[in-house]
Amino acid sequence: VTNPMMAVTVKRPWKLECCRCWKLGIPPTWMVVGAAIIVQIGFGFYPVIVRRFATAHKANPVIFSFYRDAFCTPLLFTCAIIAERKLVIPRPKMVFLFIILGALGMFGNQILFILGVYWAGADIASAFQP
Repeated sequence: VTNPMMAVTVKRPWKLECCRCWKLGIPPTWMVVGAAIIVQIGFGFYPVIVRRFATAHKANPVIFSFYRDAFCTPLLFTCAIIAERKLVIPRPKMVFLFIILGALGMFGNQILFILGVYWAGADIASAFQP
């Protein structure tokens, strides 16, 4: 069954049919609001955790950002395989693009944010967090 309001039906990897809207491919409102609350709590506490770790251990921001990305990449890769139920191998041309975008987007954004936490403090950095 497709929803007339949506152009594409969302396929879900798990069988959760607790309400009619989820059968149409739309998650229930409580699930969307709960996910948004969890994300906001995570974004709010991340600068505080970084600041406490940075001052206690005198960590180098570049090394800290590298370890963060090194541990998150396999986790996100595994979640993508589970969610999509298949492994998509990119073309060699796209691998170079992924490396450039990862270095500039993911690593570059985080290293500048962590440097902002070091220099300005957790409260100012969390206010300007994208």
